[in-house]
Amino acid sequence: MDPDAYSTGKQAEVNIGTIGHVDHGKSTLVKALTGTFPDTHSE
Repeated sequence: MDPDAYSTGKQAEVNIGTIGHVDHGKSTLVKALTGTFPDTHSE
């Protein structure tokens, strides 16, 4: 059987949440894992 017959061509998607107190490195951790700084909204 052809292994590509079942391929959807899509990347797996995973949502991961982080919780914790302010200034404890949550955004820094996300940036280190993904390469993108997550805090893009103005305060």
